[in-house]
Amino acid sequence: MKVPTDVCHVTDVCRITEAAALRADFRFVLNAMFINLFANMFVNGNRLPLKSWEGIPVKIVDELPDVLSGVDLSGITLRDLNLFREDFSRSNLSGADLECSFLMESDFSKANLKKANLCKANLIGACLYQANLSDAKLSDAWLENANLCKAKLRGAILEKSKLNFANLSGADLGKAVLEYADLSGANLCEADLRGAILSRAVLRDANLVGANLTGADLTGADLRGAKIDHSAWPLSCWSKDVEVDLQLVYQLLAHVACLRCYDPEFLKIKDAIMPYALKSHRAIYLLTDDEVALQA
Repeated sequence: MKVPTDVCHVTDVCRITEAAALRADFRFVLNAMFINLFANMFVNGNRLPLKSWEGIPVKIVDELPDVLSGVDLSGITLRDLNLFREDFSRSNLSGADLECSFLMESDFSKANLKKANLCKANLIGACLYQANLSDAKLSDAWLENANLCKAKLRGAILEKSKLNFANLSGADLGKAVLEYADLSGANLCEADLRGAILSRAVLRDANLVGANLTGADLTGADLRGAKIDHSAWPLSCWSKDVEVDLQLVYQLLAHVACLRCYDPEFLKIKDAIMPYALKSHRAIYLLTDDEVALQA
């Protein structure tokens, strides 16, 4: 694989080679080579943070077994390493320290990463299907397009993490900290977000269909374009200052309009909001045929 020149700056002093790009048969990357290849690369229009890999010493990790799948690596320290496309599937990495490591497109499916340190790690496109990340530290981690389907992330710290377009369908995110996390375009269908902290999180165009948001803190979250059908909208002060679009407003009004309350004041409210409630894509399921006909 050749490194595209339009996304990677290569100095005359340290020329990137195909072997360096692929990390074929060696377990370390020279400092200058690593910085030039990855710290100057753009992913989805964003520069990988230079400080995460700046000044990385040469690290030899020959003590790792040739096969990393299904082995016990609990408590191991693998910080600041290039582990691109490694296979850690079904391995025990509980309590492991992988901070700032380059784990792009690596396979952690069904791996045990409980209480692991993955802060600032690059996990773009990584497979974490059914992985156990309970109580793991993932602050500032890069998880764009990662597969976290049915992963266990209960109590995990994902503050300021980048989860754009990540697959979190069916994931257990109960009591997870996702403050200021970027979940735009993420698939959270039927995810368990009970008690999760999503304050100031970006959930634009996210799929939250069937997600359980009971007790979730959505203070100041951005839900414009998000789909929340069949989910549990929190009726607490933790839904204060949520940024929404008109479609979500119409949907919430449709749920108010379908309530059965015969107080004259509510009937006036219902008449006032009905034209807007009918604009919701859920109106035909929530309102009666007579109510729809009267507004026609």
